[in-house]
Parts: sequence; structure tokens; C-alpha cells
Amino acid sequence: MASMRMERNNDTGLWGKIVSGLNALGFSPYGVVVLVIVTILPLVPPFNQEHMVRWLITGALMAAQAAAFDFTSGYINVVNFGFAAMLGVGAYTSAILANEMPFLIVQPGISPWIGIWVGALFAGVLGLGLGWLSLWLRGIFAAVMAWFVGIALIGLMRKLTP
Repeated sequence: MASMRMERNNDTGLWGKIVSGLNALGFSPYGVVVLVIVTILPLVPPFNQEHMVRWLITGALMAAQAAAFDFTSGYINVVNFGFAAMLGVGAYTSAILANEMPFLIVQPGISPWIGIWVGALFAGVLGLGLGWLSLWLRGIFAAVMAWFVGIALIGLMRKLTP
């Protein structure tokens, strides 16, 4: 009985409200601490070197890809191989928008900080369209559709660039 009162007091206190608010957003206190550490890590002297920052960014991209694959294959039971294709579309779009070199026809020279968001938006819209089309497919056909979209995008990128 006394332990139930203590749990109730912890739930109504400030820490209990913070934890319940984080849980409502889908976070845990430990996850927030790790997120803050990973955000501050590139500012700490051993990790602020260029090659370390590149490793951290690559790790973040791989973690995002793994979480997305785990979400689709674990929760909705559809194996999707189109994640890398959507990542490539976003990266390719942002690279074209940042281009200032004369060897491509398109040379907008937009800031990479803007191009990243435009590339992400374009990849998101294309991924939404692919997801909407693949909702009608079941089993191996959904996986094959996403896989072939990735192969088609590879073919387009090879043919569109000299």
C-alpha cells in the first residue's frame, strides 16, 4: 500500500509529468539523454574533426534507414527495399540544386542548406506516391515493386548524367 502511494506521488510530481509527456510523444528519458549527447558530440574536441563528423553523419543515416526498415518489416509486415532509392533521390536532388559547375545543364547554385530540405521534400513526395501505389500489392509483389523502382532510378541516374 505504501509503495502504491509512493508511485502515485512520483507520477504526480514534476518528474512524473515530464516522463508521461515524453511517453505521450513516443520518447523515453534515456532516449532524450542519448539524443542530447549525440547532438553535442560533434562539438567535443576529439569528435569535431571532419572525418569523425562524417562517421557520425553516416551512422545517423544508417540508423534512420534501419529504423525505417524495421518499422515497415516489423509493424506492417511488408518488406520494402525502396529506402535506399528514396535516400538517393533526395541526395541527388540536393546535389543538382547546389550545382555551380558548367558540366551539367542545370546550374541553380542554391545553398546546400536549402537544397537538403528540397531534396527531402521531393524524396518524401516520391516515397508517398510509391507507398500509395504499393498499398494495393501484397507479399512479394510490394517488395519487388519497390526494388524495381530503385533499379529504375539507378538506370535514370546513369543515363541522365554524362
